[in-house]
This record gives sequence, structure tokens and C-alpha cells, in this order.
Amino acid sequence: MLSFLPRWRGIAIALLSAIVLFGVVVGSPPVLFVTVRGGLSDTEWVKIPVTGGTVLEVGYLHSMYGVKQKEVFTVEPSGVFHLERVLFGSLAAALYYDTDPPSGLEREDDVWAIRGEGKRFPLLKYRVSPRTGHALKIGERTIDLSSSPATAEGLVLITAEKTNGLFHRLKRFRGHSQKISGPPRIGARLGREWFASLARETKME
Repeated sequence: MLSFLPRWRGIAIALLSAIVLFGVVVGSPPVLFVTVRGGLSDTEWVKIPVTGGTVLEVGYLHSMYGVKQKEVFTVEPSGVFHLERVLFGSLAAALYYDTDPPSGLEREDDVWAIRGEGKRFPLLKYRVSPRTGHALKIGERTIDLSSSPATAEGLVLITAEKTNGLFHRLKRFRGHSQKISGPPRIGARLGREWFASLARETKME
């Protein structure tokens, strides 16, 4: 009978770990994520944690004039994108966008700028192809949307929404753990491996 004690002790530790982990997940504050997904399949391609006020830029080539164009947004805590300004590589492209902008046209280095005039969007939608050169920039990270799976669908959606940060990391852990063959081992070792992996996953990129 004494031989069963180590096994039951391991099971008890695993159950206790699960209870503690559940409490941490439920009590974890929501984190704001910018998500890039396919406009047709709704497949999630990229998910990046941000904070309110984070600057987000979407650059591409103007469809008519072939010059660079960039839309600059800030992410509001509510998940809405606030258009700060639009930058154009030529005056003709800027005037094509708006012939008489309320704030006027501003010259910034080698581009022309039009202010966003308080425009706000719950989501951003772009038609992409290898020729459009669409790229999303958040902080130091740049995502090439024109050479990603998005080109197969031709449409990409960008949203900002709050998600339980730890729950998101647990989903990633589950995806990684599914690659490991064989049933998980029950006991203290399982608890240690679980928390060690979780600690690595929860580090911000």
C-alpha cells in the first residue's frame, strides 16, 4: 500500500497546480492585442500585445501614382484605431486623397501629410497582393503583408481587442505541446514542466 503513496502525492500536486493555474488565468488582467487575420478565412496570422497609445503604421504603394503611402494610427485602449495622419510620396497622390483637406496639406521632409481629422475605425481592411507592398509596423516589428498568406486571400483585416494575456499564452503552450507524441505524465514532474514552459511562453516578445 505504501507504494501507492508517491503516485497519489504526484496526482495531488498536479491537481493543486491546475487549481492554482486556473485562479491565475481567471484573475489575469486583459491585454490589448493587435491581430492580423485573413479577410475571407478569418484565419489568425499574427497577434501582437500592445498598450493604449501604441503607434501603428500601414504602408503601401498608391494604386494610381505608384508612390509610397502610409497611414499612421494610434491604438486606443478600447481597441479602436485613431487615424493620426496619412503620408503621401507626391502632392498629386495627396490631392487625389482629398483635394481640400480641412487641416490643409503639410510638408514633412520628402512627403506630404494630411491629418486624420479625428477619424476612428473599429477595424482596418486592406486588399493586398504581391504588387501593393503592404507592410504593417508596430514598434520595432514590421510584418510584410504582401508576401504572407494574406496574398492568397487578397484581403487582410487588422483588429485590436482585449484578451486574457495568460490565456493567450496557454493557447500557444497547448499548440506546442500537441506536437509532442504520447500522453502527458501525471505527477510532480508534469507540474514542473508545465510551469517552466509557461514561464518561457509568458515572456513578452
